[in-house]
Amino acid sequence: LISYEYAKKIYNKNKVLLYPDIVTTMIGNYPLKKCNKNGILLCLRNDGEKLYTKEQYNEVICKLKNITDKIDITDTNSNLDFEFDKSSVENELRNKIDQFSKYKLIITDRYHGTIFSLISNTFVIVLNSTDHKLSSGVDWFKGVYDDSLLYCNSLEDLYSIASKVYNNIEKSNKSFFKENYYDILIEKINRSE
Repeated sequence: LISYEYAKKIYNKNKVLLYPDIVTTMIGNYPLKKCNKNGILLCLRNDGEKLYTKEQYNEVICKLKNITDKIDITDTNSNLDFEFDKSSVENELRNKIDQFSKYKLIITDRYHGTIFSLISNTFVIVLNSTDHKLSSGVDWFKGVYDDSLLYCNSLEDLYSIASKVYNNIEKSNKSFFKENYYDILIEKINRSE
């Protein structure tokens, strides 16, 4: 929303539309491989925008081991070199979504970690970060994926939320953003308002 307001000021003679990240079009449209979901995957920041320390996360992981022994940690950052080709990016994205799809629960403080969870039909608990992008980004999913996502305001609440949702029945997230935003984008651009 902040970027949108900024763009409206800069491009005040142009039509400016507020749209979700294009990767949201993959939710409900990605061909998932069949697998048995097991464990918890923490997709956590390792930069200046993280809110919690490694020690705080280690305490949470110890508690989460009461739910499942399988707890892994990842990030959404890629190890691709700066000089990459389209197929490398597509392969990297597929591998990350396939990784997420193997877990029963994702806990993340990353916006794209949230999106990858929804694409992979994996329940996600979203933690705070120091940046507004995550909390405002998660607002796109409210009312659409309420059965697949919870926002957690503090690490103190994380264990109780995780223990309640861990054995939730796997859901298949519907396609929403493709149809309601990107499929009609050209029509919106061409429509004079």
